[in-house]
Order: sequence, then structure tokens, then C-alpha cells
Amino acid sequence: MYFILFAPLSEIFGYFKTRGVLSSSRIFDSNLTSIYLKKEVYPILMGSDICFIITECNFREDILKDIKSILKKNGYAAWVAEEVSSFNIDLLEHRILKPMQQADFVVVILDPRGPEKKDANFNVAFEFGYTRGIPKDVILLFNDKLDNLPTDISRDYAISLLDDEWKNKLEESVKRQKEEKVKKFPPIPPDLVKKLELGIKDNQFDIFADLLDKLSVSFRILDNPEVVSMILRIFKEPKFDIYDGKPILNLLKALNTILDYDRSEKSLALKKEILVNLIQILKNSHKPFILRETLSLLIKINHDDAVIAIKQFIVGSEGYILKEICEGFNWNFNINSDLEFCNKLLGEILLIKSDPTYSTQEGRLIYINRIWDYLVSAIKDKHSQK
Repeated sequence: MYFILFAPLSEIFGYFKTRGVLSSSRIFDSNLTSIYLKKEVYPILMGSDICFIITECNFREDILKDIKSILKKNGYAAWVAEEVSSFNIDLLEHRILKPMQQADFVVVILDPRGPEKKDANFNVAFEFGYTRGIPKDVILLFNDKLDNLPTDISRDYAISLLDDEWKNKLEESVKRQKEEKVKKFPPIPPDLVKKLELGIKDNQFDIFADLLDKLSVSFRILDNPEVVSMILRIFKEPKFDIYDGKPILNLLKALNTILDYDRSEKSLALKKEILVNLIQILKNSHKPFILRETLSLLIKINHDDAVIAIKQFIVGSEGYILKEICEGFNWNFNINSDLEFCNKLLGEILLIKSDPTYSTQEGRLIYINRIWDYLVSAIKDKHSQK
């Protein structure tokens, strides 16, 4: 059987735990409000859309290389969980579930085993089933004749790797994904733009922020210049409170989603516009969830000022603040940041670690070391891909 989703969740999670994949029962933590994905894993592909590849460990490197080449040619970066260094903190969520949710589509490499070729790798079957349940668009690469696919798996999205034309067929499917994406994420229609505008009144923007947060997952916000102007107005005009409250939290969440899904020139312009304001939020806000969203945005911006702001935040924060921020927070430098940004921030963290003031404060050092580990991991990944 290819699908194992009928097994009890406790057994599925138990399987992962006994193999050291999960270190915590907090698999789906509703408090983790940060958006973790949707940028490139590797520096040479920053700005690409994302394709999540489901494959067993040590699958044929030549085929994986060809798949990645086709994806790159069409503007997609490949996310392969096994190639991403991580630490034993909710690995199922941060390396598989969230990346899969945020990916544009998924390529599944199904390699049947056994005399009757009816057995599949456990992890591949689990992830394949989860993909179909999200739901997420799938391209299935089957390492056998399509006639041997189980009857409950559609051949509509399947390509046999034994087919001499599999590369051409894969490229055609990837191009269709690109075309479909444009259709799926249109600009916000005028009537909703009007509702957004009416959501800003006097010094209040709660309705605007809540609606923008909901719309950001379905529309290309940056194709609406009037909406971008509304966002900048909130950040620039002193009458709006951008340091506390649910409205700014929702606005920051929306911005994270926007920058996750849109990495065009327009997103670069928006990052430049809001950088100064994000730094001010990091300095003046005392709300953990707001600070998390702000940090998530800053590590996407890849600017020297963001490096300094993060360093100053670490230096100026008490141990309990760092704990509140860092507990459950995945510093996705390998996803959101380029190599230059990671190297510069690593140098600043090294200076902090070398300062006796902090080396004697065990509570602070734990979280400083955690940020250090994420940076080192990201830099290793980026160098290996170069």
C-alpha cells in the first residue's frame, strides 16, 4: 500500500519520535504565528518560487540533479528536506510540513519496491498522502511503468521515469504550474480594495490589517499600488500605533505572507520602504509575537541595517525576553536570507559570544548559541550548493 494515513496519528508520530526525528510533542503549535517559508533555500536561487520534492534518502543523484535543473530553468528552487540541515526541534513541522504548505507545488518521486512493486518508502508515502490532503498540486514521478501504479493513484499527474521523454514531460508540467499560479493569485479586485481603504479610519487600522491578513494568501497584494500605499501610510504616519496590539500583529503577519509569496522587484521596493520602521518596532515593542513577526521580516530583507538591528536586539534584550522570542521560533536563515547576510550576522554573533559580559550569563547564552547554530547550518548549506 502506498498510503498509510489510515494509521492512528499517535502511531505515526510515535514512529518519528522513536527514530529521533521529533523532540517535542508540540508538533502543531498554534502559538507559532510566524510564516516560515516560501523563499529559496540556497543563495544562488534567491527570488525563486519553491517546489517541494518528496523523495527517499539517497535516491539516484543523477535524476535529482535533472529535476532540479528543470525547476531552476523555469524559475523554481527545489526544497529537499534531507538536504536542509536542522536541529532536533519540531523537524517534522519545520523541514517538511510548513515548507510543503508554503511551496507552489510538489514533486513526488515514488520508487516501488519488492517483487510485486507494491511497497513504498514510509516517509515518502506519509508525505505524499499529506500533500494530497492539504491539498497541493502534485507531479508524480514513478520509477516504473504507469500500469503498475495502484488504481487509487491518478495517472493524470504521473510521469514514468522509464519513459525516454520524462524530462520533457516534467518541464511541460512545471510550465503549466507557472501558468496556473498567475491565474490563482490575481490582484485584489476593486471592491475589496475599497473595503481595505474603508478599514483605515482616524488612527485605527484594525479592520484593514485583519482583512489584508486574510487576502494575502489568495491575492498578489503588490500588484495593487493603492494597497501598498495604505500599508506605507500606516508605517509612516505617527498617529498609528505600530508597537502594540492585534492590528500591527496582523499587518506584520500579512507582510510576511506577502513577501513569502512575492519575490518580484516590487517586493524589493517594499522591503526598502519598511526597513526603518521594522527596526523601530524591534527597538520599541515588548510583545513577543510582534517581535517574532518583525524578526521574520528582517531576516528576509538581507540588509546591513537589519544585521545591526538584530545584533542590537540580542545585546539589549534580557534573558527572559530572548527565551520568549526564541522558544519555538525557527530562524530560517537557509530559507529567507542570502549568504552575505548570514556571514555578516554570524560575525556579529561571534563578537557577542566572545564578550565576557554574555559568556557568563548562561540563560542568555543558550539562545545566542541557538541563533549561532542556525546561522552555521545555513552557511554550510549555501556553500555546499554553490
